[in-house]
Amino acid sequence: MKALIASVVIAMSLGVAMLGPFGDVTAGNKPAEAEKPAALWQSAAQSEEGFAQPYLGLAYNSGKTAPSDFSEVVRWHKLAAAQGDAVAQNKRGVMYYLGRGVSQDFAEAARWWRAAANQGHANTRFNLGNIYTEGQGELQNYAEAVRWFKLAAAQEHAGAQFNLGIMYFHGYGTEQSFSEALRLYRLAAAQSDPDAQLNLGNMYYHGQGTPKDYA
Repeated sequence: MKALIASVVIAMSLGVAMLGPFGDVTAGNKPAEAEKPAALWQSAAQSEEGFAQPYLGLAYNSGKTAPSDFSEVVRWHKLAAAQGDAVAQNKRGVMYYLGRGVSQDFAEAARWWRAAANQGHANTRFNLGNIYTEGQGELQNYAEAVRWFKLAAAQEHAGAQFNLGIMYFHGYGTEQSFSEALRLYRLAAAQSDPDAQLNLGNMYYHGQGTPKDYA
């Protein structure tokens, strides 16, 4: 089973992609110049729309465009999450899951992840599938885990495809199906997921869901 922590680490690093449209403001710039995006985002973040709030939270988190200050990260992501920003809601869940800037609270992590997952956020759907599988912050519920893994897998999330394959292989929360497990492992393996490639090879070797193939 893909560990949840792998996903949340990825989720916390998404700031690089979000900052992309603004360029690398630190390359060859003086410190005063590097702070310009943060100043602009702070002004925009204070508007009623608050579209810049997640960007400002990322700026304080990275330390690239504003002095690193995790209390500010928590503050701005909280505001953005409360206004329905799915990325901020995912990161808010990450903070509660890891206990970064807030007291660790798996139930609260699940609450924020559900909010983002209901907006179609693939990583968050994967996170929810894991939290229901592991029973952290929730009663363990394999059927609910399968539901969220299915949604994320349909969005081509390799980790969700792999985990859903495990659920089908063992019959956790769903009827056991080697053929469906094989299909899902193939999808994840096609995205270069090494665990899926390993399991796929094992299924071919043992003839599970497919004729034996030693080649």
